[in-house]
Amino acid sequence: MANNSSLLINNLVIDPRELYIWFVLSVFITIIGTLACCALLTVIIKQHNYRDGTNPLIIQLLAVDCFTLAIPALLGYIQIYLTQIGSPSSIRCKPVFFLHYLAISVSHLIQACLAVNRCTAVQFPHYFNAVSRRSSVILMTGTIWIITLCFSVPYIFGMVATYGQAPPLGHCTLLVNDLRVFGILGSFVTTIPFCIEGLCYAIILLVFQCQRHQIREPVTRTDVRREKKKRKENMISLVLLLCFLWYMVCYLPNTIISSYMGWYWRNHWNAFIWMRTLFGTAQAGTPV
Repeated sequence: MANNSSLLINNLVIDPRELYIWFVLSVFITIIGTLACCALLTVIIKQHNYRDGTNPLIIQLLAVDCFTLAIPALLGYIQIYLTQIGSPSSIRCKPVFFLHYLAISVSHLIQACLAVNRCTAVQFPHYFNAVSRRSSVILMTGTIWIITLCFSVPYIFGMVATYGQAPPLGHCTLLVNDLRVFGILGSFVTTIPFCIEGLCYAIILLVFQCQRHQIREPVTRTDVRREKKKRKENMISLVLLLCFLWYMVCYLPNTIISSYMGWYWRNHWNAFIWMRTLFGTAQAGTPV
């Protein structure tokens, strides 16, 4: 039973001070991340060329990450905290967290498209304009949303999984009915985009390594302009690579443990809530 100094959860004693620190820190990270996404969105949209190149993809990425932080992530923290202090929330899981799953899936696919764009810019610069023109970006955007919606339909009707509150923390999650089909569907919006990103950034790193041994001094003005453009493209690619690595560090631990070591959470619910916060920092770090 719970007393004044501890909370009993599933036969485990959790220090309420840890719960309070976790809640305050998680909400703080969420608010800062949301404000940073909104600020960067405002800066990009105010530019006269915000519709050019991959800017529409970046705008969508920031928008879905902003939504994920401001609504599902924040509500999830509140749910857990209220449940543990004895005041369970009455949040309807299905509409809110279906949109959460949709936003996360769109985010993964957009990141994969950006990785392909950067790989093209570095390794195949002659095709970069074709990949970055407005019609190509519109096609990418439409494909992303169509794929995401198609693979999300089964969750709407509860064919593969249903949305509900999971004991003992009381947070909304996917309650899987068919683990095999769930894994197949999830691979199209998670595993495959991550593999594409990893391959693209591996190619980019190899190109950077080769360029280090082929450095030559620019001779003409055309060479100078070409070198400046190359450095700019390389810098953008490097920033996106760091973002990808940051996302993997924040995303993979929780995903791997939940998928293959679910039994671990039954004895370490305090680790589970901190892993949720770590995953939340993946979106919060996007504007950086």
